[in-house]
Amino acid sequence: MDVGDIAGAGHWLELQYDSVNDNWVLLNPATGLNNVFVGSNQSLDVNGFQKFPGGLIEQWGVSSDFSGEGAQSIVLPIPFSNKILNVQATVLLYADTVTADEFAQTSGWTPGTPATGFEVYMQRTGGGSFTWPQRIVWRANGF
Repeated sequence: MDVGDIAGAGHWLELQYDSVNDNWVLLNPATGLNNVFVGSNQSLDVNGFQKFPGGLIEQWGVSSDFSGEGAQSIVLPIPFSNKILNVQATVLLYADTVTADEFAQTSGWTPGTPATGFEVYMQRTGGGSFTWPQRIVWRANGF
């Protein structure tokens, strides 16, 4: 190979010949990664995703408003066609609560299986007052 030779469809490598070790040395490995974090590999919306080299996908989003305790279905921005690995959710408070706490739970997904979505549940503990509506923010990863 010579400097500037094509390494694959749309990918370029910068190489320099090392005469001491009699081999070619990659000068800029980041050049081949330029397209990994752009285009159809990501959606940077409020409900979005990022595809990583190797196949891992991270997704995130925000539920619709909750006006009290209850459940909502979340549809993933893109499906995990192989396996969903993890889902995490937490309550996004618009205002402080007084002598009470809200928390989020997830269900409707099984680690290691394909998934297109899951359920989130808003719950509260203790007495006190709440400011509704509230939302749940979530993150999920899989491939």
